[in-house]
Amino acid sequence: MDHIQSVLAQLKQYLHTQNEVVRLQAEVDELNIERGYLLQWQSENNVSVSASLDKYKLSPQKRWTLWLIWTTLASAGSDSGIGSSCCSISKFAHEAFR
Repeated sequence: MDHIQSVLAQLKQYLHTQNEVVRLQAEVDELNIERGYLLQWQSENNVSVSASLDKYKLSPQKRWTLWLIWTTLASAGSDSGIGSSCCSISKFAHEAFR
């Protein structure tokens, strides 16, 4: 009986690990799709990608946050509530980069 419980515990751990791998692969796939959209947007809007963020030594999380803020500001330009959007984004950015 102990052997069965041990094998069952190993099986549960294996399945959990396998599910985690699938979840992470899905996240990577989503990020690759988002990267494609970003590159397409940069190309369509003649955005120079020569400016490297490496000199700022930002963590990947802070780079992602910066990109989200940038895209939100870009899309807020066509909204009538740009003032409130910028204010809330500014507060978010301040917290994210502390």
